[in-house]
Amino acid sequence: MPTFVKARTGQVLGGVDGRSSDELQDWLQQRSPSWRDHVEITIDPSAPFRSAITRALPDARVTVDHLHLVKLSNQVVTWTLYNSIDTWWEEIETFIATGVANARTEAATTAIKRTDAREWCGRELDMKRLVGASSLVVRA
Repeated sequence: MPTFVKARTGQVLGGVDGRSSDELQDWLQQRSPSWRDHVEITIDPSAPFRSAITRALPDARVTVDHLHLVKLSNQVVTWTLYNSIDTWWEEIETFIATGVANARTEAATTAIKRTDAREWCGRELDMKRLVGASSLVVRA
């Protein structure tokens, strides 16, 4: 149940049964014009909440608190990490078992990218494989 409170004091102003944009908008439009003209709005990041507020209070400035932004960001990072681990689990498991990594390849790739790749160590490189590669094809 969405609850409306005074942001500075926490005093409960009212609540809405339901979470739809129309129900929230109806509640806001039932407030007096002077109340609507002076209200400050802070919301959870919710599309229905934002939609209701922008329709009922078109001049209101809406803020989202930092707690929810951090929570949403952490969820994105967590899901991205989960998907990466899930996609690459067999290779990760092999790394755990063997301890073999591509760190030397990454170091060589970085060194080559920071110099003129065609002249690096006097070798001609396959430039198509160089850009973004984690392994290089070198022709002597």
